[in-house]
Amino acid sequence: MFGVPCGGVFTHNKVDKEAIADLKKLKSEIAKKADVCEFTTVRTASQVVNGYNMFAKIRVKPGKYLHVKYYKDFSGKLSLSYVHANKKIADGWF
Repeated sequence: MFGVPCGGVFTHNKVDKEAIADLKKLKSEIAKKADVCEFTTVRTASQVVNGYNMFAKIRVKPGKYLHVKYYKDFSGKLSLSYVHANKKIADGWF
């Protein structure tokens, strides 16, 4: 449908309001796993599974990013999967 194979990861062109709202809900949990000075979501991607795997690149300092993965079930419940620190904007998702 979107040119992405079933189960493939779809990179979004813009960060949408829903992703920003989700990440705000997870911010305190994310901050426990990484040093966070700034919290600006700059890129997102998603993968349809039995719900959604959501991926985000979050700027936490100039030139420093987190890669975050969380799961969102069809009812909207969020679950943080991982936080990878010390990433650069050009680093791959995984």
